[in-house]
Amino acid sequence: MMKKRGMIFSLTSRLTLWWMVFAFELTALLAVQIPAVYNFSTFILYDAGSILRADRLLTQGLSPTIDFGYSYGMLSLIYGRLIFALGGQTPAMYLVGTWLMEMLVALGLARFAVRWNWASRTLLIVAAAHAVQPVYLALTHPMEAALLIHALADLADGRRARALALTSACVFVKPSLAFALGLVLLISLAWRLWRERSNERRLMKSLITALAPAALTASFCAALIAGYFGWRPLLNSILPFTARRSYAALGFGFFGNGRSFWRPELNGAGDFIWYYLTTPAGFWIAASLSLCSLCAATIFGFKAHSAKTNDRETLIALTVCHLFFVFALYAWPGSWSYYSYLLVLGVGTGISLFRPGVALMEWRNEESPKNAEHANITEHAENYRESASLFRVFRYIRVFRVFRSHWMWALLVLLALTGYEERYRAVAGDWRYSKRGAETAMLWADERQRAEWARVMEMAQRKRLLFLHNGCANLLFPAAQSPPSCFFSPGIQTPVEIAAIRRQIDTADVVVSFNHAAILDPWTWEEFADQRARFDVTWRGVYLTIHERLR
Repeated sequence: MMKKRGMIFSLTSRLTLWWMVFAFELTALLAVQIPAVYNFSTFILYDAGSILRADRLLTQGLSPTIDFGYSYGMLSLIYGRLIFALGGQTPAMYLVGTWLMEMLVALGLARFAVRWNWASRTLLIVAAAHAVQPVYLALTHPMEAALLIHALADLADGRRARALALTSACVFVKPSLAFALGLVLLISLAWRLWRERSNERRLMKSLITALAPAALTASFCAALIAGYFGWRPLLNSILPFTARRSYAALGFGFFGNGRSFWRPELNGAGDFIWYYLTTPAGFWIAASLSLCSLCAATIFGFKAHSAKTNDRETLIALTVCHLFFVFALYAWPGSWSYYSYLLVLGVGTGISLFRPGVALMEWRNEESPKNAEHANITEHAENYRESASLFRVFRYIRVFRVFRSHWMWALLVLLALTGYEERYRAVAGDWRYSKRGAETAMLWADERQRAEWARVMEMAQRKRLLFLHNGCANLLFPAAQSPPSCFFSPGIQTPVEIAAIRRQIDTADVVVSFNHAAILDPWTWEEFADQRARFDVTWRGVYLTIHERLR
């Protein structure tokens, strides 16, 4: 008993230590990049400010997916309601809400680190800024990351029922990758139940034990959302049909709009080498290829009763989720950052599994029944040898060629380090050329942004001005009117929302638009074509354009 307590205390101490390491690292990364995240563009022009505006719409009694378009799950809106109720609808509270979720992410990373060797731990520390972003475009993303990482950590610990329960909750945060992970967990569960089919009583007990937590979690989340928002928003948000329509309209995809991340239009070999070395693209591509190789070797050499079964299942689950993201969920070029933690965790798990000495030992155990007995797999040695004989041709490759993991590790660490060059050069520019001021509500902004926004605000004092874009301009600058929308994207807006925006345009003297891609600029949409004809462009800046009503 004392020995068991000592082991638990040791594990808790190591987990706490690694949580503190990652919590400090993620907090430091946020602090270093504060001019880039607590920024005018982030909250006035882009998605993060839209989350603040969505919370304001909720306080006005509007319903998501009915009165305004919303493509994520409802749990993140409820989390936002709690955060903003505590400290107000401000950019600072948005960062607090993101940081709290990232502390849970740090705990999930620590749960993996305590299982790994030092090579994998070092890679995770070095690549942490690739794996976790200092601030996400919505509270949905860090919340989803926290749930998925802990679900995968539970799978690695053999707690499949809890992993499935967390995945079920994640469906109500963002109904996308959680479906893929849930399917992997259900297949794993079905396979284990199939092995117990001879004992009907044990089979039913195992089935109830595995599925009951997930069923209760899903029921609770559904009841909470239905009670707060109603059944229609719940049903509208549980499947990703709205997001798929928007993706199709925007031409999103790994081989579509996202292609410029991994295959940009550059002039020569030197430009490509520099790009892959100094941006996350090189690390992301190398890590993706490494992950697929590690997973392939895991499948070829999979041992159902090995002590490493949970880690191998986790590696397969991480690979499946990563590939599902790449081929089904990848959107714009920056989408790589949404699920890069899966990539880093997958490679770390694989490197920890396939250390050269461990791989050679497992290979020898497979060749010798005597060694297999010492490895505690005597009972299943013959069955395994029969199934593994089909893959005998892969063994030499798997042990001696594919998994010279120290070379793989060194390459990934190098690319992770060099891949920060572009980002931190931009951060250095933000520290140098941006500053905070009252004209931008104390958000960091460059000189051009401050000048253009001051011009818009001066006009808003004299005329009825509608800022027709994303962000939370109306929260920080009451003189500017904003539309009753969360985020503008083709296929997301509802009929009620479009009608409300048309009424705003009818009463506005000035409409200000952001110089964005035309398909994302609602002022160029067909729904407002007749009203657009009554306005004329009177000024165009780098960021903003002013349209005044014709007299």
